Amino acid sequence: MSGAFESSVSGALAPDDVLECGVCWWTYDPALGDEMRDVAPGVAFSALPADWRCPSCDAGMDKFMVKEAGDGRVVNRPEETMDARVAALAAAYEASAKAIIGLPVYNDLLEVAAVGFRAHGESFVGVVTTPWCMNLVALPQDAGAPAPGPLGSKRQHVLPSGGYTFTLGRMEGVGFVETCSLFSPMDDFADHDAALAAATACAEGAFEEEAPPPPPKIERRFVLTRNGAAT
Repeated sequence: MSGAFESSVSGALAPDDVLECGVCWWTYDPALGDEMRDVAPGVAFSALPADWRCPSCDAGMDKFMVKEAGDGRVVNRPEETMDARVAALAAAYEASAKAIIGLPVYNDLLEVAAVGFRAHGESFVGVVTTPWCMNLVALPQDAGAPAPGPLGSKRQHVLPSGGYTFTLGRMEGVGFVETCSLFSPMDDFADHDAALAAATACAEGAFEEEAPPPPPKIERRFVLTRNGAAT
C-alpha cells in the first residue's frame, strides 16, 4: 500500500482491524479476505496491494474507515463525524442569522435547523432551513479538504433523484460548503414546523430514485389498421 492511510483512528492500523468503505459501506474483514479479488483470509488491510479497490463500488483504499478496531482502540464512527460536521454547519448559519435579524428577508417566526444529512460520495448531504433561506447543502466529510474550485463557482452533484447545481462558498468554523437554493426568501412559511416539514421532505426526496416517465399516450387518430387507414 502506497502513501499514508487516513483512517478513523489514531496511529497505524492493526492487522485484525475491520474496515468499511465510506462510499458504499462494504466491509473488509481480514479474517475473511476478499474472494472477489483473490485476497486470501488473514491478509491485513494495510498489506493489500496498492491497486486494490472496493469490490462493491470500486472506491480506492483511502475511502475506507475503521469499523472495528482489533486492539481495543477507540474508533471515531462515521456518524459521529457527520454529527460534528453538521452541528458546526448549523452553528455557522445561526451566527449568520444574528447578523441579519430585522432585515426584510428575515422571517422571525423561523429558526435554523439542519435535517436529513447522510453520507454521499465524499460529502454529507442534507437540508438547512433558516429564517431567510432553505438550502440543499453538500458538506465535505473532510473538514480540511481543499476547495473544489474558486468561491462562487458552480458544479453538479448527482443524487438518486437527479442532478443538482451547487454553488461553492465558505463558512467560518466549517470550511468549504456547497449550496443549492430551494426557497428564498421564506415568507410563505407561517411557522417553524411548516419549514421543518418542508426541509425534511426535500432531504428525503433528494435521495429517492427518480421515477421513470409514464409511457406516451397514443392518440386514436394515429393508430393504424392493417390496411393503413387511420382509425
